[in-house]
Formats: sequence, structure tokens, C-alpha cells
Amino acid sequence: MRNTRSMRRSAPRLVGAAAVVVLLAACGSSGSGSSSASGSSGSGGGLSETNVTISGAFTSDMEPAWVAAGAGFFKSNGLNVKIVNSGTGGSTASQIVAQFLGNKDSFIFGAANTIMSVAQSGVPLKAVYGVRLGGPFQITVSNPVASSLHIPSGTTAADTEKQLTALKGSHLKIAISGLTSPVGGYLGAILKQRGLTYGPGPDTDVQLIPAGSSSATRAAVQSGKTGALIGNPPNSLLPDSTTINLGLVQPLADTATIYAAAQTSFVQQHKDTVAAAVRAMTQAWTWAKANPDKAEAIVTAQYKALGTTDATTLHTLFRSLQDYWAEPSMGEDAYNHAKDVQNLITPNSLKINYADVVDSSFVTDALKAAN
Repeated sequence: MRNTRSMRRSAPRLVGAAAVVVLLAACGSSGSGSSSASGSSGSGGGLSETNVTISGAFTSDMEPAWVAAGAGFFKSNGLNVKIVNSGTGGSTASQIVAQFLGNKDSFIFGAANTIMSVAQSGVPLKAVYGVRLGGPFQITVSNPVASSLHIPSGTTAADTEKQLTALKGSHLKIAISGLTSPVGGYLGAILKQRGLTYGPGPDTDVQLIPAGSSSATRAAVQSGKTGALIGNPPNSLLPDSTTINLGLVQPLADTATIYAAAQTSFVQQHKDTVAAAVRAMTQAWTWAKANPDKAEAIVTAQYKALGTTDATTLHTLFRSLQDYWAEPSMGEDAYNHAKDVQNLITPNSLKINYADVVDSSFVTDALKAAN
């Protein structure tokens, strides 16, 4: 069944061989939690495991966990939850998964295609909750460059198509954290589908300039080294700029982009705990729809703790997932779209089937209870 959006609608490359080795090694290692944490706590209610760690990059991807914690849904479901930032220091999607496995965290919020490719490599993972459909993948162009290339502003899917058309023959230099980053894969899929060329060379419609980190992409635009950057909020938010919102158009608009996943052994041994966590995040989704201002206050507090204080930016950050936090069921259509996006970039690279990655039973039960 195709996922449906309840709010507005607005791929990563496969993990390389070396990264897969790291992930497989991490699956058998142990470690402690990483960097900063945020969450809520409560007394257990007879669950097989009440202490739960959720890891992921502290971007808009984490909003379902933040809202479930801040609004008390984890606590009311008998869980003591620690939310860990594993995206510090410019970590790649595969490094975040490796850290999750090494630390033996309970759940990870990770790029869907990365989770799929890691599972295909032999690491036993199960996706149990759909965090995002599409997403705020943005090309941010400085306004002087946008004006010179006749790139219009806009907020709709039709506007994005016009903006992409303007990139033909533009040779726009776009700073990117890395050529194999998740947003790089998504960008490649969109450009390739529209007959636009891209790569590090100067003779392409779009020239990708590896910057090494998200902060370096911002510096590249601000210094004039590139005319644009590609990324996610908050890193993609720049003053005096024009945004090309890639998440509004196909093939991304109906694509699963972020899953909450757990190791298969954890799912098998602690089904009641997984059910409680998924139920809490589903309740948070329902509550956030009915109480967007309260949900925004919870998320805003998290971003303020991370150093963002501008009110307009904070509101934009909240909307950057709220607009894509679709019904959390993990439909097979959305999964197959994610495979198709990956295979558009690297033909026949992702073959693993839906049933081998996704266990939708927990969220199905949670949605039935919510309704």
C-alpha cells in the first residue's frame, strides 16, 4: 500500500566495500554512547527492556523522537529514552550506522537506502517505523548567482521543475559535503531523470565541488568559491539565497528516505519494547498534527540547545520535517521507490526485497490503536 501524506508534501549511494567491512565489524563490537543526548525518562511498565537509546544525526530527522520525548509519550509507554547525537564531526550516513551498531544502541534514525544497503551486505537490520517520505533536500543558490542564471524563486513542485530546467547549461558550481553523500545520490537521481549532466568536471550542467563537511559547504558559498550548496536544514539555510526544494519532485516525493531501525536480534528479543517505542512515536505523530504549536516548541528547544536562536530559522527547521512527516506506515511502494532511486544512480546495485528489511507490524498495530 502506498504511503499517504497527512500534511504537506514538499539516495544515498550504496555503502562502499570498506564501509561495509566497518559495519560488519561494528555489529560484533561493543561501545558506549556518543556525544550529546536528549530525551525523557519514566518508570518501566513490565517491558522486557525499559532503557532505550535512539541514535541519529541531530537534524530535522530526529523530530519524531524529540516530540515523543518532550510530550511524554515515551514515558507513558514505560520507556526510559536517551537520544544520542551520532552525526557530529561531519559523520557520513554509513559511519552513523556503524556507530549505532558499535554502541549497540536500541534504534537508529537513518537514511532508508543506507539501511537497505547495509542489510543487503549481511548486517541484520529491521526498519520498524517510517520517519520521512521525501524530504527537505535543498540546493541553496546565492541570489546574485540565481539572478545571473535566471533561476526563479518558488515553493511548489512546478516551481522546482522550472528551477531545474534553468540549470541546463548553467555550469553551476554546487558545494557538497561528499560525492557519495545521501543528498548527492538524490541530486544525481533527479538530474539524471531530467537529462542534466553532473559531476566534478567543469563541462557538466552542474559541477559538484566536494567540500568535506556541511559547514565547509556554507563557507564555499559565502566565500564565492561556489554559487550554491546542497544539503538539509539547518546547514542548507543561508541568507540572501534562493532554494531549490528537491523533495517536492519525483522521484523523491513518494520515496522512503528515513527509517527508524533496530538490529534484528533486538526486535526478536524485545518485541514489547519495540512495540512501545513505535507506539510512542506514532502517538507523537498524531499529537503533533493536532498541536503543531506545542510540537514546534519542543523541537525549537532542541535546536536552541544546538546553537540556533533566530526565530525565522527555528520555524523553518521545524517545518523542514513537519512537512514530510507522513503517516509512519512503511508502504512497499515507498520502499520500492527508494530502490529505484538508488538503482537510477548505480544500476542493479540494490536488490534486497521489502520483506527482508521492513517489519511493518509494529507501526500497523500502533496506527490501528491511534485510530
